[in-house]
Amino acid sequence: MSEYVNLFGETVLLAARGRGRPPHEPSTWTRNRVTLLVVMGYANELIADIIGISAPTLRRCYKAELEARPVARMRLDLRRMEKLVEGMNDGNVGAIKELGKQLEKLDMTLAEKRVRDRAKTEAPAEERLGKKAQRLENAKRAVGEGRFAVPPAPRLVQ
Repeated sequence: MSEYVNLFGETVLLAARGRGRPPHEPSTWTRNRVTLLVVMGYANELIADIIGISAPTLRRCYKAELEARPVARMRLDLRRMEKLVEGMNDGNVGAIKELGKQLEKLDMTLAEKRVRDRAKTEAPAEERLGKKAQRLENAKRAVGEGRFAVPPAPRLVQ
């Protein structure tokens, strides 16, 4: 078997003459790529096309990476914060500034969430009217208003 590195830096194995396609062997490099594509929000079929395998092979060989989809973004953010803290501990001024920006962004996100949650609990939900009840309500409001309002009753003469 011979191999070469293609334009994207991927090692491509050229199989000796034989029948069928060689089985897919997951590597750390492809696992990291799948994880990154999951974090970026790509669908399984697109990830499989990018890696160069079928969707069933992707589901079989990279099950752990695909199951981590709900928390993958949070894990990436955690890793970034860990690296920023390591840089801060080493005295890297750029890391200190970036960590401050990230913490401010996190504080804003948490504040927005608290405000949304408070608005949900404090404001009672208005009771929605059905179509017929809404029409009656609109008719009652329109009786004494506007150009087409019902005129007042005539005064009785005595």
